[in-house]
Amino acid sequence: MSLSSALGLVQTALELGLISSLTVLALFLSYSMLNVCDLSTDGCFTLGAVVGAAVAISGHPYLSIPAAMLSGVASGFITAILQTKMGVNSLLSGIIVNTALYSVNIGVMGGSSILNMNKTETVFTRAKDMLSGGILGSQYKLFVIVIAVLAIAVILGLFLRTRLGLAIRATGNNPDMVRSSSINPAFTTIVGLCVANSFTALSGFQPFAEGSSFLDFWDFIVSTNLLPLGSITFAIFCCSKRYGWGWDNFVQEANSGSGLKVKNWMRPICQYVVPIAVAVIYIYGLATFAWK
Repeated sequence: MSLSSALGLVQTALELGLISSLTVLALFLSYSMLNVCDLSTDGCFTLGAVVGAAVAISGHPYLSIPAAMLSGVASGFITAILQTKMGVNSLLSGIIVNTALYSVNIGVMGGSSILNMNKTETVFTRAKDMLSGGILGSQYKLFVIVIAVLAIAVILGLFLRTRLGLAIRATGNNPDMVRSSSINPAFTTIVGLCVANSFTALSGFQPFAEGSSFLDFWDFIVSTNLLPLGSITFAIFCCSKRYGWGWDNFVQEANSGSGLKVKNWMRPICQYVVPIAVAVIYIYGLATFAWK
């Protein structure tokens, strides 16, 4: 692998990591601060991608960003209403909204499973035109993403310092204290989930690359990264007692039922051969991936 290819991989990893950090912020807000298990994140992520892409295709690249965030706000609002006003369990309300969003996303795309963004004006293409010829010309996507993430982080930090933000932070730990301050915990939960899901939708809005659909990006995340990395993690977890379950515990659990049994001679294969083979395939896949 050449130095330029390695630097390209690092830049792409930074771009994807920064985009995904918005989802991490959303999950931190809902899980840690509100103590709400919001399982609508998956559908909301895709909803932001669909709405943002549809608005960009219609000729409004800058309007696509607030449109994607507003779609996330709507998703979070429905999830919060189901939980706070209708008494639905937080887990179940997230599952309901997540399932419904699959149909909503298909409806937004007009019944198609792909939105073709070839030659579509986006915030990235606008930034490319503005920065062309300058020192940041080749890093225009990274520049846009860094600015967006920093702006979101600053706005969220300032918001959480307000009276409403402090009430949201306290809702997950002590709703009685929030109630004693004449603030309805249901209201803070609704606002918190709306804000969290807007970040999730904005994170999903970013397409993988010019000329690709959001499904290409999602396939890259799941098939190219999560599956091989998950396989390596699972192998290490089952074989190493220091970092996970340990081989003896794994064999005892795996052989507790009827059928084929795990043999001790399989341990070197599971502990060394499988992780190394999957790692080689994973690295080769990244090195030969069509990034552009």
